[in-house]
Amino acid sequence: MYGGIRTVYRPGFARIYELWSNTPGEQSFLSRPTITWLNVLLVLVFSLSLGLLIVAIHTNVQSLVILRQLFAVQESGLVLRVVTYALLVAAFVLLKVMYLSVMGYIFDVSSLVLIQYREFVRSLLFMGLFLPVVMLLYLVLNQTWPEGVLWVSNGVVSLMLLATVFRVARTVHRRSSLLNLHLFSYLCATEIIPLTVLLKLLIIAF
Repeated sequence: MYGGIRTVYRPGFARIYELWSNTPGEQSFLSRPTITWLNVLLVLVFSLSLGLLIVAIHTNVQSLVILRQLFAVQESGLVLRVVTYALLVAAFVLLKVMYLSVMGYIFDVSSLVLIQYREFVRSLLFMGLFLPVVMLLYLVLNQTWPEGVLWVSNGVVSLMLLATVFRVARTVHRRSSLLNLHLFSYLCATEIIPLTVLLKLLIIAF
C-alpha cells in the first residue's frame, strides 16, 4: 500500500516523509492544509498497519477492559479485531485536532494548534513506515524467540510514540519556548497525557 501511494502521489509523499529536513520545504509542509486526500489515505494505511501489529502481538483483545465494554469483539474474529483497532487509531489521529483546539482555547495558545497537529500527523506517519518492518520481524522470529520479539515489538511501538511527542515538542518550542510553564502545561495536557494513556492501553496492559 505504501509503495502504491508513493508511485501515485510521489511529490506529496516526498514532502511528508522528508521529516528530518530543515529546508524551506519542511516549513512549507507545516503551512499546508492537513486534511487532504493523501494525508487521510496515509493515516488509514498507518492505522491498518498499527492495528495489524497490535493484534499480532496481543491476540487477547478481551483483556482490554475499555474495549470489552465498548465493543463485543470475538476472539476468533481476526479480521474484525484488526479493523476495530485500525478504526480506533484512525479516529484518534483524525479527531485529535478537535481536542487540541479545545485545549488551545483553554490555555490561550490557539495559534499553535494547527502547527502542532500538522507536525503530529507527519511525525506519526513517518514513524509508521517502520511498522511493516516490525511486522516482518515479528513473523520471522515469533516461533523461535516469542518472548524476545514481543519485547522488541512493544519497544518499537513505544519508541515510535515517544519520538512523535519529542518531534512535536521540538516544533512547538521553535515558535514559543517550552521554558514557559504555561506552554509546558499545555504540551503535557495535549501530548504527554494521551501518550501515557496509549502506552497503558497498548503496552503496559500486557
